[in-house]
Amino acid sequence: MGRPRKYESPADRQKAYLERKAQESDTTPAGPAPTAVPSEAPASDEPQVASGAERVYSSKLTEDDYVRHQLLQTEAYAQSFRSPEKSSKLALQERMIRAEQYARWRFQAWERGEVFSL
Repeated sequence: MGRPRKYESPADRQKAYLERKAQESDTTPAGPAPTAVPSEAPASDEPQVASGAERVYSSKLTEDDYVRHQLLQTEAYAQSFRSPEKSSKLALQERMIRAEQYARWRFQAWERGEVFSL
């Protein structure tokens, strides 16, 4: 019921793709266009912004600080969608326990290099 196949097999499709890529590389110039003039980046007085990992390392963030921050965010999030009279304290406690476990695991994995960013 669908449209007719353009290629008989995935191998044929891959072969056609590689041929198209080879043709494109033959027709495109190797370097930048001759009219392109390299421009220098304007010097600015603004400090360079460090990446996330550099900011964390430079701030000497500890596991306990990170966990504390995540627990505050979790509690604020939980309070934002549940009214106090309807929310269960047990549900909030369970959420906070899970959030603490996850935050500790994530920070330790980040220190080992298994997690890219916090």
